[in-house]
Amino acid sequence: MTRHASERLRLRLEELTQVYGIEIVGKVRRAIDQFCNSKDIRSKKVDGEESYCMWLNGLTLVIIFTTTGDVRKIITLFPTNKRSSRRKVLPTS
Repeated sequence: MTRHASERLRLRLEELTQVYGIEIVGKVRRAIDQFCNSKDIRSKKVDGEESYCMWLNGLTLVIIFTTTGDVRKIITLFPTNKRSSRRKVLPTS
């Protein structure tokens, strides 16, 4: 991951901390490390970008990586009740 991408990721993780708390951010970091260190069955490649999905304490985390390994978006989806869901998208660009 480039220095610029790392800085963007750091800023996004700060936003996640404000929204969800420090525990989730630690899990996001571990999810990113997991993706970067081993290809998970839940990861996909579409149009030259890879995505990774993980379930964290009731949140579904989707991280979209560009072909260079930079993080482009961190998307968290979480249910508010059984019939609807709320979505928070944190673009890194």
